[in-house]
Amino acid sequence: MNEGSETTEYVRVRTGPLWKRAKVTWVIIAMNILWYFLIETPRGFTTGGYIASGALYRFGFDHGGWYLLFSSMFVHFDITHILFNMVSLGSLYVIEIVIGAYPFIFLYGLSGLIGALASVWLQPYGLFGGASGAIFGIFGVALLLSFKGVFPKGVRNQLLFWLGLNMVFDFVQPNIDIIAHLAGLGVGMLGIWLLLGHRRWLKWVRYGAWIISVVGVVALIQAAVVG
Repeated sequence: MNEGSETTEYVRVRTGPLWKRAKVTWVIIAMNILWYFLIETPRGFTTGGYIASGALYRFGFDHGGWYLLFSSMFVHFDITHILFNMVSLGSLYVIEIVIGAYPFIFLYGLSGLIGALASVWLQPYGLFGGASGAIFGIFGVALLLSFKGVFPKGVRNQLLFWLGLNMVFDFVQPNIDIIAHLAGLGVGMLGIWLLLGHRRWLKWVRYGAWIISVVGVVALIQAAVVG
């Protein structure tokens, strides 16, 4: 291949659709959709069905249900719930491109886990599910990056619009787990702030992303089998 063709190929790749570079985002969305239709739908959209599908509740968590912290991030209570969450996550695909796949996985997973822990400890009689805590973590990343001027004004306004829409949805819809949302938002903002100031930590973030991914898959398998 001569120099000219190499240059042409480079330009073609770099000017392709941005969304194609956010592979992790689309994999997470696909996993949520598959869980909803292949696991939740056959087990039913009832309290028993949600528990069988891996929703988080205090009694189950206290009695060996560690995996519920992970599986609950893929459990959604109706079609509106999953649709709104997946559209919100899809609108944030640019964050993966900006910060990289490993930090995205790490902050998404950590935000979801901390949000789930906060919910189950502060609301011991609740039943929890949904990707919202993790998604709000990515919103937190987007918010802090926006404040730092990483995004142009148009992108920043679009991100703030989706964040505002989610906040409105929280207060309009009944039974929304605001604690998980606020905890996730805080983890995302704090996490990216620390990473921006300590880039040498990125190596450990990669390890953390792999650990979260592997443990998360094990947890989903256990939730699918136990249910």
